[in-house]
Amino acid sequence: MKKVLFVESRRLCYGSSYYLIDRLSRFFKQKKIEVEFFDYDALCNDPQKLETFSKKSFDAIFDINSQLPGIYQDDTLFLEQLDIPFFHRILDHPLHLHPSLQVPYQKECVICLDEHHKRYLQKKYPHIHHVIALPFLAKVPEKQIPFSKRKYAFLFPATYIPLSYLEDQIKEQNASDLLIAKEILSLCIQGSREDFENLYQSLAKEDKKEMDAERIYRVRFVDRYVRAGLREFVLEQFASHDIVMDIVGDNWEYSQLYKNKAFHFHPSCSYQESLSYIANAKTVLNVEPLFREAMHDRITNAFCCGAVVVSDPCEALETNFTDRKEYLGYHFAQLKTQDSFWKLLQTEEKLEEIAITGQKKYRSLYAYENRMEMLLKELEKAVQAMKKIDKQS
Repeated sequence: MKKVLFVESRRLCYGSSYYLIDRLSRFFKQKKIEVEFFDYDALCNDPQKLETFSKKSFDAIFDINSQLPGIYQDDTLFLEQLDIPFFHRILDHPLHLHPSLQVPYQKECVICLDEHHKRYLQKKYPHIHHVIALPFLAKVPEKQIPFSKRKYAFLFPATYIPLSYLEDQIKEQNASDLLIAKEILSLCIQGSREDFENLYQSLAKEDKKEMDAERIYRVRFVDRYVRAGLREFVLEQFASHDIVMDIVGDNWEYSQLYKNKAFHFHPSCSYQESLSYIANAKTVLNVEPLFREAMHDRITNAFCCGAVVVSDPCEALETNFTDRKEYLGYHFAQLKTQDSFWKLLQTEEKLEEIAITGQKKYRSLYAYENRMEMLLKELEKAVQAMKKIDKQS
């Protein structure tokens, strides 16, 4: 590849999409790949810019959680007009990106977060030409604050979503799904690690053939309800133990936890600013968003910044890291009784040991430059494979 067009067609929360695109484009430039940025907001204000880009020559186009598959020009898909490989990075379970993933474009390459998501994509969207599994990537900061001098003993960077809002969304789709949502939440708290789509299918008593991508997309608010419910459950357990915690993100003023004296709430900030919070934290709490394999970026950023990762399990953590040595794990069902977990949270000497060994292990397994090199090679392979499409047509 010699020239790549980067697009930000969807502004993700806290400006994370722009931050991630900027990081990737910088890496491409280091590899002598020419990069051009396409401002989607400018396009909305001046649709003629769309035609300008369609006439330019690029080797590929890159976007995150993209809306491009829904953009047409003169009744023709914009991507079809470009007729180049489309690298679509998705940062959530594919079920939430169904509207764009369902649009067939023969030169699309989806970059998802883990092998489970990859299998889901290959099964539900067979028209997608190429699928790559790549975890969240984080880069070690140039300067690191000594553990003992960090400002925040315990940090949780996250958005609050009221369960009442999600309940209303579920009822609008199908009122009976609210009971299923509550049952899935209960099962997860009890320890179930079954995939969301399998839990829903079992409780709804639906045939597997009926659970196509469109059907699963229609219950996306059930998935979000379970995520929000787990987050609320975990924070309630921390509140009951009077754990002093700093929380950064949107909408927490609507939470009952906002009144908790042990919790210190900070106003919403940019994604890059949130990394500064993590770099100044001793421990970082994570509640997985129902990812069974992939580590959320709270985990990768905490490892890179030398903070202790405190998280419920996922396969990437359990397979590659040792609990109580390189991270501090918890299970929902045990939070009410796990005395050793709560004692360890207040033992700073041990926490510092975990932070050091965790960061060392993460850097050995997920070195940023190495992973980016691997990604570039995979993208080059995809480009070559897609060139065969042109030869065959």
